[in-house]
Amino acid sequence: MSTEIIKYTHQDVEITYLESSNQWRFELGGKERTAPSLKAAKDAIDNAPKPKRAVTRFPAILVGWAGDKLDKVTVGAFSKDYRGKPQFWVSNDGTRSKENAEHLIKLNDANAPLIAEAREITHQINELKQQRAITIGAMERVDIPTDEAD
Repeated sequence: MSTEIIKYTHQDVEITYLESSNQWRFELGGKERTAPSLKAAKDAIDNAPKPKRAVTRFPAILVGWAGDKLDKVTVGAFSKDYRGKPQFWVSNDGTRSKENAEHLIKLNDANAPLIAEAREITHQINELKQQRAITIGAMERVDIPTDEAD
């Protein structure tokens, strides 16, 4: 009988062979575990649930996809979309949605005047759209011929 201990490290987890029971022992998630083979131990380590990141909520501005909305939201958990692009879960007036990180603006002293300017520009654009609608509404329309056969 050999007294040599077989040890292996996988993803910073030490795995030890127990010759007496023909098992591989390792600690995972604060609990001691065993597996019948080294491969099974590695698989258990690979498939273990990852510890959740602490979520620190913070306020931000969500820019609408057309740039016409600047809504204050609360940013929560970080995630990624199916292409690996960074996203955050945000909440606004009781609704939650996953938003691209590129659409979220920090609420800080440097951005405050720029956010105010963007909101003023959006207001001016809306006024111009209303004026355009009034102008177009006042335009004379084409005549519809009355003697055309249906």
